[in-house]
Amino acid sequence: ESSVERELQAIESEFQLAKNSDSNRGEQLMNYTCGRTFHEHPFSKFGWGNYKSLKEIPERSNLEPLKLLREFYNEHYYASNMRLVVIGGYSLDYLQERVVKSFSEIRSKGPLGSYSWNDTYQSPIQRYGLPFAPSSLEKVFYIAPVRDRHSLSVTWQIPSQIGNWKSKPCDYIAHLIGHEGNGSLLASLKAKSWATACCAGVGDEGAENASTHALFRVTILLSEEGVSHWRDVVSELYCYVGMLRYYCESQGQEGGGLPCWIYEELRSIYEVAHRFADEQP
Repeated sequence: ESSVERELQAIESEFQLAKNSDSNRGEQLMNYTCGRTFHEHPFSKFGWGNYKSLKEIPERSNLEPLKLLREFYNEHYYASNMRLVVIGGYSLDYLQERVVKSFSEIRSKGPLGSYSWNDTYQSPIQRYGLPFAPSSLEKVFYIAPVRDRHSLSVTWQIPSQIGNWKSKPCDYIAHLIGHEGNGSLLASLKAKSWATACCAGVGDEGAENASTHALFRVTILLSEEGVSHWRDVVSELYCYVGMLRYYCESQGQEGGGLPCWIYEELRSIYEVAHRFADEQP
C-alpha cells in the first residue's frame, strides 16, 4: 500500500505541473466534448489522472486502488499481450541469455507452445473507431489561454494512420499546409498581418495517433488583428485544403495529382535525419 501511495503522490505532482499547459487543457476539452461515454470510446476518459480521480473518488464508492491495480494486472499483464524489443551492442547469444533470465517468468495466458511467430496482433481498442460523435463535429470552442498568445486550431478526425507508417500521407499534407514559402497559406495570412506561424500534422501522443483514429490538426498563431478576422483565417485554410483536394482528385488526368518530387524530397530529409541522428544515452 505504501508503494501505491507514493505513486499516487507522484502522479499528483505531475498533474499539478501539467494542468496549466494550454495544450493539455485543449486535449482535455476535446475528451470532454467528444460526445461519447467511456464505455463507447476510451478517448472520452480523463486521460491525466490525479489523486482525486485515482484515490478519493474510488474510495467514495468503496473501491480500493490497490485491489483495482491487482485486478488490472491479473487481467492484462501476460506475455501475449506484450511486445519486447531488445537493442544492444552485444552478441545475440548474450542478449538471448539476458532476455530469458529477465522475462521468462512472465506468465502466459494460453498453454505453453500455443503461440507462433506468425501470430498477428490487433489492439482490443481498435473496434471503437473514430472518437467524435457526429453531434460533436462542426463545433467552435473558445479557450482562455494560460500563456499570453492567440492561436487558432482546426482538428479533423481521420482513420488510424499506424498502417501508413511507410508512406506517411499525413506528413505530406502537413508539409504543404505548414509551408512558409511564397504561395503558401502562411504567406497569404502574413501578407494580411493576420498570422505569424502555422504548423500542421498528426501528433505522436496516443490521444492524437492511436489504433482507433488519428487527429490531424492545423494550428495558426494569430496576431492581434488576426483574432478579429479568425473566421476569414479559417476560410483561407479551407480554400487551401480545397485546392489540395482538387489536385489529389485530378490524378487520373494527364499531368494531374500532387507532385512526386515533394514526396521524394521529404523522404530524403527523413533518411538524412535518421542516419545522422544524435545517439540517445
